[in-house]
Amino acid sequence: MAENARAHLVDGFVSEVHGYIPLIRRDLAAIQADQSDTHNLEEVYRLFHNIKGAASQLSLTFLSGTARLIEDILDQVLEKRWFLDEELVKFIDKTAERIEKIDKSFVENQISEEALLSETVKDFQALSQASAFSSGSLNKDIELLLTGRNIVNPDQGSTESLIDDSLLITDDDLILDDGLIDDGGLI
Repeated sequence: MAENARAHLVDGFVSEVHGYIPLIRRDLAAIQADQSDTHNLEEVYRLFHNIKGAASQLSLTFLSGTARLIEDILDQVLEKRWFLDEELVKFIDKTAERIEKIDKSFVENQISEEALLSETVKDFQALSQASAFSSGSLNKDIELLLTGRNIVNPDQGSTESLIDDSLLITDDDLILDDGLIDDGGLI
């Protein structure tokens, strides 16, 4: 029964992420047109933050880590430590394109999920060697990610589920310790 609950949550997550990607890409285009556009930059940050958190809750460590990497990069830009140049925008857009390809079968295949992260890290490392991008905390996060550690919740490890033990199933509703979820929305 917990597998059905997880499948329901994964379906909702995949749908939500697929709704985020067009918004991310739209906002990246707006940022390219106007480098001073902090509103759209903050929105892209928020959407990657949402992907990171939801993926972590579903124990999708590598997908969560991929979103965290982008979130960390955007944090550097928002803090004015890095300039969001065309190459960095292309990198973020390419990562969004990779994330857009996720589906239920992808989510259930850790090898594909791990490949998503390793491709993103490889591209970032190439970009950072060609540019002035450097951050000790970002490099530490990359190191942890490549070993399969959950950088969102480092004590969690790489394969533990945050949801499996807290689910109670009744009919079509999923009851969590803190509330009721029906059709993917918190009531």
